[in-house]
Amino acid sequence: MARMKNAPIKYVIGVVRFPEITDFDAFVREMARGLIDRYPSGKEAEIPQIAVHVDERGVQVQSETLRIWQFRSEDFKWSVVVNKGQIGLHTVDYVGHEDFLGRLMEVAETAVGTASGQLRMVETVALRYIDLIEPQPDDTLEQYLHERFMPAGIDVGGFAILEGVNQIHMGTEAGGTLRVQIARRPPSVFPPDLNSQLLVDNGWQIERPADDFLTIDADHAQTYSPPRRVDVAELRNDVLGLWQPIRDVFDKITTEHAMKVWK
Repeated sequence: MARMKNAPIKYVIGVVRFPEITDFDAFVREMARGLIDRYPSGKEAEIPQIAVHVDERGVQVQSETLRIWQFRSEDFKWSVVVNKGQIGLHTVDYVGHEDFLGRLMEVAETAVGTASGQLRMVETVALRYIDLIEPQPDDTLEQYLHERFMPAGIDVGGFAILEGVNQIHMGTEAGGTLRVQIARRPPSVFPPDLNSQLLVDNGWQIERPADDFLTIDADHAQTYSPPRRVDVAELRNDVLGLWQPIRDVFDKITTEHAMKVWK
């Protein structure tokens, strides 16, 4: 969605996933050289994760460490994420889909143009948006989201709602998956899978509001089976196609009053 003066967008990430490259260290060095003008601050992080492997021994659950590099802008509001199977761009300073898409494609062009030529195929592209909705002092949340989408309590016993979640997964025409989660008073603004060391290192944490609030977490992904040869022009069209349904969902579930407040 285009940036409004008081837009509720707090975080956006775009990801391009590809078959794992063999020489990660060379790839990182090449990416660092290509990104240095816009993202001069590089830092490596090791992120613990749980991986599930299935082989002749059955299902094996193992703890692994994922090596990730972040290359951040001078103001630390934008960051490129690189690991051996994906590149991504995330930000807390979103100004509109055209700007974000242009920046993401610049990162993709840098990766495709690296000297070692290790990124040749693409498996998945994805976009994800996090919105934080806090009503104005004299408003209520019900004025910002249409009732049928609002996580609500049940009229029994006079109990007050402490937390609620509505979630839906939808298949899209392009064969992708669009997921929308609306959370009322969740434990934190960022969902657990995003609330990682990467955000901590960037200083991007958001304090949980004390009063009633909503988060809208929308992501749209498309997977190519089999993987497709990388073409940046095609990639741009595909990512733009991922964005439009996210915007359409946002327009559908929010009210005219909300739009007036955010504009």
